[in-house]
Order: sequence, then C-alpha cells, then structure tokens
Amino acid sequence: MVERCLLFIMVFFVSLFCTIGCATSDSDVAEPKKTIDFSSERYLTATGIGQTDAEARRMAKAEMSAIFESKIESQIDSSVKLITDLEENEDVKKKTEANIKIKSSVQLQGVEIKQNWYDEKSRLYYAKAVLDKYMAREQWSDRLTNLESDVDAKFERLAKTKSLLLRLESLKRLYNLMIEKETIINRLRVIGFPAISLPEYNAGSTMEMVMDIKTKMLIHIDVNGHQAKEVVGKISESLTEKGYKLTPSKQNADVLITGTVKTEPVILDNAEWEFSRATVSITVSDQPSNSEVIKINKNVRKGHINYSEASRKAAISAAQKVSEEIVEYFGI
Repeated sequence: MVERCLLFIMVFFVSLFCTIGCATSDSDVAEPKKTIDFSSERYLTATGIGQTDAEARRMAKAEMSAIFESKIESQIDSSVKLITDLEENEDVKKKTEANIKIKSSVQLQGVEIKQNWYDEKSRLYYAKAVLDKYMAREQWSDRLTNLESDVDAKFERLAKTKSLLLRLESLKRLYNLMIEKETIINRLRVIGFPAISLPEYNAGSTMEMVMDIKTKMLIHIDVNGHQAKEVVGKISESLTEKGYKLTPSKQNADVLITGTVKTEPVILDNAEWEFSRATVSITVSDQPSNSEVIKINKNVRKGHINYSEASRKAAISAAQKVSEEIVEYFGI
C-alpha cells in the first residue's frame, strides 16, 4: 500500500514539473478564446506557459531564443571555420564557438508578447511571443552594413599602428566584430532570409597577424616584494605555456608587466595553523607608446602549519589569478 502511494506521488510531481513553468510549441497549447492570425510567412511565434502571467511571458521569450539557439547550433561549425580559418589552435576554435553561442543566446530585439490568456481548464497562463521577420530583416541588415563600416575603420587604424600590443588589441576588436557578423547572418538564415551581399572579412589574414604578433612580441616581467620570485615564476609559466615570449631585457621588451606583491599575517582562531594574505598588484604597459593598458589586483588567503609556507602558497595562488587575467587579455 505504501509503495502504491509513493508511486502515485512520484507520478503527480513528474506531471506537475512537465506542465508548469515550461515553454512549448504552438501546436501543443490551449487556444485563446480570440485568436490572432500570425502568418508564418511574416511572423515567427513561440508560446510560453506558467503559473502566472509574468512567468508565461518570460517563458515565451525564452522559447523564442531557444528556437534561434537550436538552429544556429547546427551552423556553428561553418561559422567557426570562417572566422578562425587557418588557425590550428583548438583553444581559439573552442572560444570562438562559445562566443557565437553566447551572442546567439542574447535576448532578441524585436520580440514582443502579442497575446496572452488564462486557460480555465488547465488553470495556467499562456503568452505568445512574436517576431516580425520583415522588421527583423531590416534591422539586422542595417546592423550588418554598419558592421562593415566599423571593420573598414578598424583595418585602417590597424595599418597605422606600429605597437605590437596595440595591434593585438585592434585585432581582438576585429575578431569580436566577426563574431557579431556571423551571429546576425545566422539569425537571418533562421527567419528565412539570406544576408545582404557584403565583402568577406579576410578572417584567415586576421588570425595570421595574431599568430605573427605572438611570435614576435617580447614581454618583460618585473615584480617586487616578498615572494616576488614565486609570482614572477607563475606568471612566466602561464605566458610561455600559451606561446608568448619573455625577455630578461627591459630595453628590448614590447610589453612590460610590472607590480608588487605584499604578504601579511592573518590572525584567526586556529592555534595549529598560520595564515597569510598575499596581494598581487600588476600593471601591463605598452612600452613603445608608454601607455598602461590594464591593471590587475588580486588577493588570496592561505593557511599552513608554517607561516612561511602559508605566505608562499598565498602568493602563488594570487599570481595564478593574475596570470589567468593577463592571458585572457592577450588572448583572442
């Protein structure tokens, strides 16, 4: 008897989970008393269901985004290949794929809740999200045209830039524009419209320039303070693992990484352990232009039975966080 009761409760909650707070296709939902004709030729629609009107509206927009995400997912491989082209670095390819997915999942502009209703039988709220394909095509095509102008301007500026680090910054911006362009083109395909004819980005050439900078750009690291040797070692290790070149000569460097590390005891209610907090403050500068490009400040607390070891571990951990941010900044 107990087992039958438990089975009934499980079935009840599974049914409740599948019914409440979900989004679904239009063919599976209760129809409103007054229907509005949204021609599939012009409109893309998605219906959301919830226990409240607000939840139904939110789920309807989420379902609309899911339509684009699922269809763009199948086109990502070709988009990644176009952008990365000759790039053989798997990290770059994976990051490009992830960035396209993130851009694709951003809330779509132009999506509106055009209809909402309450169904007495199911005691649930419904909402219909609608995207006007014609208006979307016009807006997204305009954005593509503007993107092309932005790309032209970025390439002109790139041609005049001598600093390797500042050239890398320009190439990163171009990369982000390529991501946005591919996302918009894929969205246009989802609603059934090919993109307007635009000159192709020279994606392969852009990635070649990035790799060329990585092989030529020399980085000098100068950090002072207690446990500075550990911090310099961790930053150096992270950069060389990613293919960047270090130089002991400040004069020959294109990029300067300077900063300080400070360690201090932390008093906690623990008689057996000693604790230390390390603060690593770093500035990355472009030497040719004598300009600071990024400042990073990280602090970490670590414990050990020996204070000296706690101090060392805290400095290394803080340096690791700093290194990740530097690598992210340099990377594309």
